[in-house]
Amino acid sequence: MHLETITTETWQIALPSDWVAKEDGGDGQYEFESPDGAKGITIGTWRVAEGGLRRSSRDVAQSFRATVLTSLRAMAGYDWQILVDEVVEMGVVSIAISDAWDSAQCYRITGIVLARPPIIVRAAFHDYLCENVDASRAYFAPMMESFVLQG
Repeated sequence: MHLETITTETWQIALPSDWVAKEDGGDGQYEFESPDGAKGITIGTWRVAEGGLRRSSRDVAQSFRATVLTSLRAMAGYDWQILVDEVVEMGVVSIAISDAWDSAQCYRITGIVLARPPIIVRAAFHDYLCENVDASRAYFAPMMESFVLQG
């Protein structure tokens, strides 16, 4: 798979060169999809309000993580198995990772939140035809590993 690097003022990621942009980031939200529509990614950027700057990057990452898990549980018709749910710190950046799979629906969503207040970026990797978690992880691994904050 040939990857192409996409860079904004706040983040950078390498995606397959044949993926198509569905949302152009006009409102801070980007969406990319594989040509067959079986896989996709959404990336959103948020800026912490001035009053929230007293919160640590870990607190902000934990808050986003909790919201993601609550949203998954609220999805009608899905029975998510949480495969990964953790927050790690890499210097001044906290990274929240969630990985959920509904085997009956063959749907996997992995979320990565990069928090370095005042900037928070979340990427959600979607595999709409996930029958094998290990194969899905292998496919998305280079993209996830390339996802970083700028500056």
